[in-house]
Amino acid sequence: MHRLVFLLTILSLVILNCSSTIQAQGLLSAVSDESRAGSAPSSSSDDEKDDDDDDDDHHNSHSSHGSSHGHYDGAGVMMGLYATGVVVTSPYWIPIAITGDDYTQPGLFQRFPNDITSGYMLKGEEWSQLGKPFSIRASTEYGTDFNNLSRSGTKFLIEGTHGWGLDTQWNQYFEDVPAGGTDELTTGDINVVFRFAESYFAQFRTGLGVNMLSDQVGTEWGLNFTYGADIYPCDNVIWSSELDLGKVGTASFFNIRTTAGLQWKRAEIFGGFQHTNYEGTELNGLITGIRLWF
Repeated sequence: MHRLVFLLTILSLVILNCSSTIQAQGLLSAVSDESRAGSAPSSSSDDEKDDDDDDDDHHNSHSSHGSSHGHYDGAGVMMGLYATGVVVTSPYWIPIAITGDDYTQPGLFQRFPNDITSGYMLKGEEWSQLGKPFSIRASTEYGTDFNNLSRSGTKFLIEGTHGWGLDTQWNQYFEDVPAGGTDELTTGDINVVFRFAESYFAQFRTGLGVNMLSDQVGTEWGLNFTYGADIYPCDNVIWSSELDLGKVGTASFFNIRTTAGLQWKRAEIFGGFQHTNYEGTELNGLITGIRLWF
């Protein structure tokens, strides 16, 4: 009986220790570990050989049926490829169709949204003396999950009348870890973007760049794809959304955010939500901030 009590006590201590170790790690530490995790071990050459043998046997067992099923439905394949292409490219051709952008006239910018007319961009010769050939947007924000995680961030976007621009976002995360103390993590990205659809009420952009993650262990880098939009549904209201997808070190990276803001002259106060995922570890939170338009 005493041995059973002793074993159960030891087992309980081991379980509690493992649990506290996992909890003490925290979200930011998990993200850091994921970005530096080694690749999964590859299969042995024997297993690969067995798989090849199985494939050969499977191929041989069905070779006698090849002649009867060798004719593919060419029309069906083409229709499938066409449908896939339509769906995959829809984030591009739908905004172009909605905005009516025919790429015949470069867009100009107002000093700030709703300055001269509704929206932000000016299209047409009648605005050539009133618009400016560049836009600068800078913002600062605060995010929290109302638990142990908080974030301060900055965003910056500069773009010109011909569509090309530079987009960047930087975040400083803070987490109160259960073991005590505060963990910190710095993330960011910088992208070259192209505004592929534009009108007075909406602008859509996409681009490629690099991701960065830095902590006391070191710094990791990776490629990034970005897609974003600014929409002006009515005067003094701005809806902005952005998606980022890529890698940081060995971790996959996915980020999506959306905000709605109230604008007065050059200043916009906004709120929204940001979802960030590093290889399954989520850093989510509500956002509030201010953006300046120049």
